[in-house]
Amino acid sequence: TRQNLVCTAQTGLEFTNTWGMPPEYSINLMKEFDNIELFQQAIKSPKGCLVIVPHFGNWEFMNPWVSQCSKPVIMYKPSKNQAMDVFVRNARSRLNATLVPTDEKGVKALLKTLKSGGVSIILPDHVPHDNGGVFAPFFGISVWTGILSSRLIQKTGCAVVMLSCTRLANGSGFKITADTVDEAVYSDDLPTSVAAINRTVEKLIRRDPVQYQWTYKRFKKCETLKDVYQ
Repeated sequence: TRQNLVCTAQTGLEFTNTWGMPPEYSINLMKEFDNIELFQQAIKSPKGCLVIVPHFGNWEFMNPWVSQCSKPVIMYKPSKNQAMDVFVRNARSRLNATLVPTDEKGVKALLKTLKSGGVSIILPDHVPHDNGGVFAPFFGISVWTGILSSRLIQKTGCAVVMLSCTRLANGSGFKITADTVDEAVYSDDLPTSVAAINRTVEKLIRRDPVQYQWTYKRFKKCETLKDVYQ
């Protein structure tokens, strides 16, 4: 728990660095790459590529590097603070990235991008609204899980790959890792696909639990656990 809190604080400070500095600053800190050919192959799919990026490590630092390789359309939740929203949106949309809000307009933009063979990015472990999810296992607990990723996969037949960005020891930079997803992600059965996405994220977290953003209220809505964060 102590190590995770340290990582959480580091992530917050790193966010301000990557948002405030030129994109080259973040790109130059990407020192190691693992299985990156999986990503490079996926973005060539004529049916488009959906990149899932969980709340793990420092995903913000990875955005400029990803935008070098593609022109991603990224879904984001606008900040209630207007000045902060403008600052973050401008920082995230530098280079080739396009940001779309978490609403019907944003969903249509992601779908259009995939159907045209482009790249869309989603954080799959967001807690969705009441009409945007189903209950699915996550570390043995049935939690409310978003269906958007699975719906996009089912409608487009796109390639899917998971990316993560973890810090290296002694502040020497970051490593980007590409991972395949559980094959059941491609299932036509929605609950099966959603559960497979959770398993894919779980597998990443088990690799290094300290790097996950446990402060994000992932267990806010559960079938069996109540008021976890009170």
